[in-house]
This record gives sequence, C-alpha cells and structure tokens, in this order.
Amino acid sequence: MKGNASRYALHVFAVASIVFLSGCAPLDWVKDKFGGEKSPATPKVNSGAETIAGKVAPIQLKGRGDKVLVTLEGVPVMTIKSFEEEYEKLLEENPQLKQMAQFIPDIKENIFKSLRSQMLMDVYIEREGIDKDSQYQEDLARFMKSLKRMLNSKYFSKRLTVSVSDSEVKKFYDENKEKVPGLIVSQGGVRAVGIKFESKDAAKAFYDKAKGKSKNFDEIAKADKLSVEDLKLVNDQSLGMNAELRKKITALKNFPLVDMIKVSDKEYWVVNATAKEERQYRSYDEVKDALRSDLEREKEMKEVEKAIEKLEKDYKVEIDQDALKMILPPPPAPQKAAFNSETPEEDVSAPIEPKLARAA
Repeated sequence: MKGNASRYALHVFAVASIVFLSGCAPLDWVKDKFGGEKSPATPKVNSGAETIAGKVAPIQLKGRGDKVLVTLEGVPVMTIKSFEEEYEKLLEENPQLKQMAQFIPDIKENIFKSLRSQMLMDVYIEREGIDKDSQYQEDLARFMKSLKRMLNSKYFSKRLTVSVSDSEVKKFYDENKEKVPGLIVSQGGVRAVGIKFESKDAAKAFYDKAKGKSKNFDEIAKADKLSVEDLKLVNDQSLGMNAELRKKITALKNFPLVDMIKVSDKEYWVVNATAKEERQYRSYDEVKDALRSDLEREKEMKEVEKAIEKLEKDYKVEIDQDALKMILPPPPAPQKAAFNSETPEEDVSAPIEPKLARAA
C-alpha cells in the first residue's frame, strides 16, 4: 500500500511539473484562442503526442543513436532522446524532486509512465472535444490568467537588483543566533536531578545528609528509599517544570552542587546539579548559504514594495478610501489578554519567536 501511494504521489507530481514547467506553449495556445501577442518562441521538448485535427502528429528522431520509444496508432510520439531531455529538465526545474531521486530507484520509470498517461489524456480530451466545452474554456482562461500573473511577479522581481554581502550575512548570524531556532543545535542548560518534598523539615533532613556529596547523591537517596527525578538539561525553554524551580536551577553558578530550593510552602526540592552545558549553535559555514537566501528574499520583498509605491505615483493610482471601507470588514475590537494571577507569568506566556530568516 505504501509503495503504491508513493508511486501515485510521484506520478501526480511529475505530471503537474511537466504541465506547468515545460515552456510557454500553453500560454501561446491560449493567446491563439483568445487573442493577444504570442510570447517569443522558446526551445520545446516534444515529449508527448500532439494532434492536428484529431490526428496524431509524429515526432522526429534527434540524430544518431536516437530511437522511437512510444508510438500511438503507429505514429512515433516519443523517442529515447526526447524522454531523456524531458526527464533531465524536470529534475533541474524541481530541486526537491532531484534530491528525492537518489532515494527512489524506480523514479525514471514512474516519470515515463506519467508522460505516457498525460499523452493519452491530452489526445482523449481533444478527440472527445472536451476542450471545446464552455466550462473547460472558462477554467483554462482563469488558470492562464493566474499563471500569467505568477510569471509577471517572477519577472518583475527579476528586474530588481538585490544582493547580500558576506559581511551582512555574518552580522545577521552573530546578532541573531540566540533568537533563530534553526541556528540552535542545543539549548544547553544545567544538568540536574532532584527529589521533591512536601515539607521543609523533610527536605532539610535529606539536604543535610547530601550536602557536598554530589557523587553519592543517588546512593543516599536510595538508602532513604527516595525517588530521584531526572530533570535533564534545565534551561529557560524547559517545559513541564514549575517556573520557580526552573528559574532557581538555571541561576546556579558552581558545579557540582547539591542545593535545597523552596518552590512554595508545600513544595521543596533538593537538587543535584552536576554540570552546566553552554548553548550550541550551527557553525556559520554550515548555514551561511541558507541565511543569504533568506536575507535576499527579505531584501527583495522590500524592493518590490518600494517599486510598487513608485509605480503607484508614476501611474497616478488613486484609491477611494471610503469605497475601500465598504468592502473590508471592520477592524476587530482590542481585547485584554487573560491573566491567571495564581500562575507565575513565565508559565502563562509562551516565548515569542521573532520572524527572521530560517536556517536549513
């Protein structure tokens, strides 16, 4: 079942990629139907059957060594070279698929089946006249309008010059490695174990036995038939721990150390803090390319905004604010954040992560 699902997903992905990424021919076809200037001719790999008045048009062999791979009603519609070219182009235009290819032994076969399936669907749709249906034409026109807008956005952005220097990337890394989760390998913290007590006297009695005996902490607890809880690495991000206990453990300075901590009148802990581990980060060399890409995208977005503002002035765009308010919902009324006075503030508020570049 899992194998079938994988092949089906790849099949759909390959077909969709070929439809969307194999040149400008679909846009030219729509312009023929609906009017407008054609885009400049671009080299096109003829990997499937084309029809003229319902008849299959043959594909030509491409030099020595080429061989017909697929025929339809006796007419050659795919050759070895045309398939290889389309296969390589598909991988180049889809980096994620290219990375997956090394883990999918039958990827080439699946892409071949996808091309074959698409070819048969294309011929069927045209011969049955489905592409002449008004709803089909409406969907196609809407799709091509959306596609053209995506291309316009792409080529508009390409006209903008954006660059990020090595010093900018390094500065971002140094100033934000504490904030960006993707740059942090380990949060670090104080490695500790502890025993919870319900009274100060019980905690003090055990603390007096274990004080200064970090190495023998577990043995002393075992002799008193007490259960030791592994608190693991305690840091500001530790979840499922009382905020006061977390705060006091992370504030410890000398290690190893056995200490008694009061959380409340009915909760005391004796903890054995054995060491403090510093926060670890991904190296600059490991993440610099990903950071550069993120910073370039951020810069590009800002440049696009500036360019749009300039175009608004150049093209004398005016917006009727009163009319705009008629179509937009009213802004939500400000709400006061709920606060539980019995819960420490650290437990109520989750840490807010800044919306910054992501490291791969």
